[in-house]
Amino acid sequence: MTRMLFRGSRFTMSISNIAYAKNMGTLDRAIRTILGLGLLSLVFIGPKTLWGITGVVPIATAIIGYCPPYKWLGINTRRRRKNTARK
Repeated sequence: MTRMLFRGSRFTMSISNIAYAKNMGTLDRAIRTILGLGLLSLVFIGPKTLWGITGVVPIATAIIGYCPPYKWLGINTRRRRKNTARK
């Protein structure tokens, strides 16, 4: 998948150049999903304020499995896989 994002300019970047490593484990993603759904419910139930839209951020990071602040702080909650290659 190498569709061009910007054409006709000096800056050229493709989707294949945008890479990130997942840095969130299963428990972390589950907690973020629950927290995000709780915040998002504030739009429909309870005080019915737009502050609940902030719940989209934890849900999105849980779906993607990548958290930029974790990258900046050097945190990785994802389990390391053991090398299963046989010799």
